[in-house]
Amino acid sequence: MRASFVLTPAESKRLIAKAIARKAAIKKAMEKAYIILCEGSTNVMIAQELFGLDVSCENFTCGMSAKRVLCISDLKARTVFPLVAYKGKIVDIPYEKALDDFHLDTVIIKSGNAIDHEGLIGVIVAGYDGGVLPKLLGHAVSQGVRIVCPIGLEKTVLSVKEAAKHTGGKRFDYSMGADYGLFVVANADVVTELDAVRIICGADAYHIASGGIDGSEGAVVLSCEGTSESVNKAVKMIECIKGEPPQKAIRQNCKSCKYVNCIFNGKERQDLPNWLV
Repeated sequence: MRASFVLTPAESKRLIAKAIARKAAIKKAMEKAYIILCEGSTNVMIAQELFGLDVSCENFTCGMSAKRVLCISDLKARTVFPLVAYKGKIVDIPYEKALDDFHLDTVIIKSGNAIDHEGLIGVIVAGYDGGVLPKLLGHAVSQGVRIVCPIGLEKTVLSVKEAAKHTGGKRFDYSMGADYGLFVVANADVVTELDAVRIICGADAYHIASGGIDGSEGAVVLSCEGTSESVNKAVKMIECIKGEPPQKAIRQNCKSCKYVNCIFNGKERQDLPNWLV
């Protein structure tokens, strides 16, 4: 049996979040170890699916591509990141302590901004020291902590390695939003929509096309193949998540922006273009 689906970015994220909650490595971490959940628009849905948290995208992002620019979220709206859970319950400890208390089944969940055909992940970093990511990656790589990366196929690029060569905040002379660099992550356990369909339904999925207009911007077209049972299960799952609303963001005030190369740096609200407000 074969079926075709169209998923908007928000719908893809919900599908991936549901798959993360069913993934064997995540179930084991929920039972026996730590889960370190980083910020992100996909991870907010994972927080909802895994822990039942009543949080929204406005609370759960730091850096973002929103309002047609790269920016960072309003500090006042932010949750403290990363969230740490031990044996399935959120605990009030820093992520460093969770990493020091080494468990082989501990999982770091960190999404990305780019994925290519090699399975390499690109993560945009706009903090001047790279933020939390270098510390997490350093510990994970040296100690063997599993990194799970939920990421939608809308973020597909030709080559993450090539893209990374053309970034670096201070190397931009003009930036429509925050200037940035791109981290390359090569050892993540990647979960896309294709993996999500397999994890949840046992069917095979293929990425056919991307893009659209009038509400389908960033959407992906998937072809799903398998037994009648597995494909019908996928159909029911997709129908349940159709209509997931687009995510919203609260950006920082341009007047207090720290990114000096941003063309909107230091501007008052009334001086910003209408599409940015």
